[in-house]
Amino acid sequence: MPSQSNAKPPRRINQALINEMAKRYLERYEANARRVENLLARKIARGLRAGWYAEVDPDVLRAMIATTVATAERIGLIDDKGYAERRAATLSRRGKSASRIALDLRSRGLDADLTHAAIDETETTDAERARHLAQRKRLGPWRMAARAENRDKDIVRLCRAGFSLGLAKNVIDAPMPDPDSDSCSARRDGGEPLMKRRL
Repeated sequence: MPSQSNAKPPRRINQALINEMAKRYLERYEANARRVENLLARKIARGLRAGWYAEVDPDVLRAMIATTVATAERIGLIDDKGYAERRAATLSRRGKSASRIALDLRSRGLDADLTHAAIDETETTDAERARHLAQRKRLGPWRMAARAENRDKDIVRLCRAGFSLGLAKNVIDAPMPDPDSDSCSARRDGGEPLMKRRL
């Protein structure tokens, strides 16, 4: 067993170390500024507890993390606006309500203005999102059988997704869609109709 004197000394925390941590993460994942700040703070706190890093003044550490994030934003590795728009578009295609999309974005540290702008950028209404979710999950008019028996359950499903009771009822109680209409072209993920995508 190696002696205590041969143990590797704690690594000094400096700007280069924090920059490298952020770079490795952002090469693999897309993230907004707040998420990167929190990730770096957690990783360093864990390393300090484990004795991997030498103690550092908390104010100095916060300043170094802020510098890293600002640099990543300046060179385009972090783009909160683009991140918010892409996340909102993804959730909108999944049939999430505007309120659920806003909750998701705010929980990721994006401010209210950026959140509302990203939702507006989707150019999709809650009625469209609710119909898309019902179609994806085969609820209401898209059920193959037992539509009446499952009406209440389907309405609850839409309400749990963040849609109002009135909107949920309107979508679930809507007439059976015309098989030849555009709404039935099997847009499972909110993208192009499957028929067009197979070409």
